[in-house]
Amino acid sequence: MSISFPDLERFTGDTDPHILTIYSDVRSEKTIDVTSWGFILTIDTRLEPDDNSTQVVSIFGDTATDGANGKVIFVFPGTTPPGDYFYGIKRTDGSGNTKTYGSGKITFKQGIP
Repeated sequence: MSISFPDLERFTGDTDPHILTIYSDVRSEKTIDVTSWGFILTIDTRLEPDDNSTQVVSIFGDTATDGANGKVIFVFPGTTPPGDYFYGIKRTDGSGNTKTYGSGKITFKQGIP
């Protein structure tokens, strides 16, 4: 089961981080220690690409900073061209199990130079 993520909007050139919090139970807001997990956020021009030929960028998540509290930090490179894209997030846990969390839409608007 994948999750439908909220649509995101960013400006080209922005490098502020996007922080994702992983919960074992959202209702109780109990987080999971994800320090040993790997995360990747991929931006693509297609929702369901056949390969990586339409991939715009892949960003590895930082779990060392606050992973003990379920926080994954994605720092955008600031070089993504303006446009409407799709993003998806995958994780690999400490046992090597891979899971696609879900996907959403992301729009990059032209920033003021």
